[in-house]
Amino acid sequence: MSRPTISERTGGRSARVVESVLGATLELLGEVGFDALRVDEVAQRSEVNKTTIYRRWPTRDALVHDALISLTQHPLPERTGDLQADLIALVKAGLEWLMTPLGRGIARVITSAAPDGPLRQIVFQLRETIMSSRAALIADAVADGRLPAGTDARFVADLIHAGVYTRVFKFGEEPDPARVEAVVRVILAGAASGAAVA
Repeated sequence: MSRPTISERTGGRSARVVESVLGATLELLGEVGFDALRVDEVAQRSEVNKTTIYRRWPTRDALVHDALISLTQHPLPERTGDLQADLIALVKAGLEWLMTPLGRGIARVITSAAPDGPLRQIVFQLRETIMSSRAALIADAVADGRLPAGTDARFVADLIHAGVYTRVFKFGEEPDPARVEAVVRVILAGAASGAAVA
């Protein structure tokens, strides 16, 4: 099973340790869930000494936090300058990963996080990081005049996310590429008309 790469490498063995530990954490998180995750099992799967793991991540929460945030460090699809095409590519890339065994496992963990549990804040930060990359595309389009001045980039990004991911997360539907394209097209048409101006 492939493991995520880490964009900010410290070089040499340290980078390999971080990548191996975070990758093993994600795999186990997807398999057994947050409550059943044990650092001993992470150490065994990653082949990294438990003491080494605790030295870098003093708590399980800190380890899970970094593992989930590492998911946002994959290279993003290259921008083409076509906002609609770029947003569609970004959303489809996320859905493709979500449909992998690891992606499905992590999705189950995220959707089952208790509202008052320790995982909720980590999930919230993960969502904010992901949404920021989408909002940045829209904000750039506002800045260069492709969308009306004052368009709320985060609002538009939230609408796209809800229109696509709600059906996947809430209802367990398989992603439909045609639906992704239609959702992005309709929401951008509304934004272009000025409907999303704050």
